[in-house]
Amino acid sequence: MWQWVFTRIEPKLTRLKNEIGKTLGEQLDTEKQPPVQ
Repeated sequence: MWQWVFTRIEPKLTRLKNEIGKTLGEQLDTEKQPPVQ
């Protein structure tokens, strides 16, 4: 499963064009942001 996330969701250009891809992509982008201080 983690391989699928890194190959399909991580790169913005290859994200799924549906609600699942949008939701997982937004969550991943949020997790990757530096912490707010």
